[in-house]
Amino acid sequence: MGGVFWQPTMPAPRPQSHVSDVDYPTRSRVDCRQIRRATLQLFHRDIQMPDIPLLETDRLVLRGFQIDDLDATAAMWAMPEVVRYIGGTPLSREQSWARMLRHIGMWSVMGFGFWAITDKLSGQLIGEAGFHEMRRAFTPSIENTMEAGWGLIPDVQGRGYASEALDAMWSWAKANKSGVPVTCIIDAQNAASIRLAERHGFRAFARSTYQGSEIVVFHKESS
Repeated sequence: MGGVFWQPTMPAPRPQSHVSDVDYPTRSRVDCRQIRRATLQLFHRDIQMPDIPLLETDRLVLRGFQIDDLDATAAMWAMPEVVRYIGGTPLSREQSWARMLRHIGMWSVMGFGFWAITDKLSGQLIGEAGFHEMRRAFTPSIENTMEAGWGLIPDVQGRGYASEALDAMWSWAKANKSGVPVTCIIDAQNAASIRLAERHGFRAFARSTYQGSEIVVFHKESS
């Protein structure tokens, strides 16, 4: 008696795909910087920035900070030379972002604030200067004054830019905030900034400790 031999039907083999046959690009064919710029314009097009006065000198333009200034601001405040007498620790990008937002918002809340210092010819952001009200916790208190401050990247220090920016600041303050006391605090070891402040009419009236550092507290005499 003959038997029936059953053989299961095997599925047909699937075609093999070869990764090497696919043209995968080794680098992006899209300019990521263009995408980033376009995205920023779309994201920020409805943001209302405060009306910040524009100041000009022979070599400088002092303008309000803009969102696109973050990279330059973060690079500046990451430099050990810049923070040597201002906290002593380089800032992260996140901390620089918070600092920049504080500068922008100060104008809306207090009616004064910091300017971005830019080179008039190149447009490069080279520093910052202005006034703020920080409610700092030290004695004697300088609350209810316009506390002046300034800082430049190392490459442009020693060229008179800080003095030029301060002259523009004083002119604006005299015209717009007459009668408001102006103060500043400087690390006791920062001899260059102390000399600059004294040349611009600041006089020391106290010493104190702030965030672990000895500071000299100044007020600006009326000019």
